[in-house]
Amino acid sequence: MAKSNPAAEQLLRIHSMLRRPAWRWGLLVVAVVVAIAVLQSPDRVAANTSDFSHWAALLIIWGVCCGVINGLGFRFRKIWWAVIFSPLLGWLLLIFGFIATHGYYFS
Repeated sequence: MAKSNPAAEQLLRIHSMLRRPAWRWGLLVVAVVVAIAVLQSPDRVAANTSDFSHWAALLIIWGVCCGVINGLGFRFRKIWWAVIFSPLLGWLLLIFGFIATHGYYFS
């Protein structure tokens, strides 16, 4: 018999709450909005032309990847991929990305 991993069970519980269609579609929409802002106006998150460092752009793109992957409903078989591309992490990074690029839409 295999032992159950409490951390993995907690992660799966959080993921199951965020896999509801409203959360998934919301995550996908926010990911697309942030991706458009970053692709059309990269100077808002670029290190030499904004207040953010290179890490900010990397985190925003990581959030967009998390948003698209989870927004489309992809499910990972391995737990470490589910941790790396967690929908909760995606939401946090996309909120940061939306705050960083809000001037693109609301200038």
